[in-house]
Amino acid sequence: MMQSEEFDNLEESQFGSEYSSKDSHVSSKKGKSILPILVTYSLPEHIINGADVIYNKMKPQVRRSNTYHMLLYYCTYCSYFEYIYEQKLLSKKGLLFDPKGYLDTFDSIQLGIKFGLKKGQLQKCDSLFSPLQSGYKPPLSSFSLLDYIPNYGKCINLSNESIVDIIELAEELLKKEPKLYKEQRRSTAAGIVYYFTIINGISINNLDEFVRLSTYSFTTIENIYKRIAIIDNS
Repeated sequence: MMQSEEFDNLEESQFGSEYSSKDSHVSSKKGKSILPILVTYSLPEHIINGADVIYNKMKPQVRRSNTYHMLLYYCTYCSYFEYIYEQKLLSKKGLLFDPKGYLDTFDSIQLGIKFGLKKGQLQKCDSLFSPLQSGYKPPLSSFSLLDYIPNYGKCINLSNESIVDIIELAEELLKKEPKLYKEQRRSTAAGIVYYFTIINGISINNLDEFVRLSTYSFTTIENIYKRIAIIDNS
């Protein structure tokens, strides 16, 4: 793994001045590249390509940040979100071979671990690399609690069909109670998934892993589940 000093002093000639790929959903402008760093991590090629593009959209002073592991994580994190967002749009237009292709999401906590970061550092990334600070605006505002559901579903070994059912349930719940839009997305999504398993008699064999993925306590998830039950039966 590269040290911070090496990262900060990389010359453009070491990386190549321009990068583009048919696998990347946008083209990188001329500038430095983080590709040689990211290829040392076990990441999908299209995610690496996207992260490099995002990196080159950022202001030079941000790219010279001494919090370089956090920067690498954030670029990769946003690349996943851009890819998922793109897949969702294609799915809605019926342009995906597999209409459920966008369900292949990711675990942001595990991604942070891959870059050697702790939970507190992950939480700081949004402010460190905000649009005002970095010049790059991710499509995060386009995401809702619905986008956490696929990863929770996969965590507890639900089928794609069941995951779609949960998303449809969540959409109905949001219509009944629009205030859910303003709730904490990650925990609310976990509560809805848990509610779905209860009403369908599905046992969660890896409950600890599910709770860990949500980053909230089981008590919190259970409280949300009880609220969801009231909304659904109202």
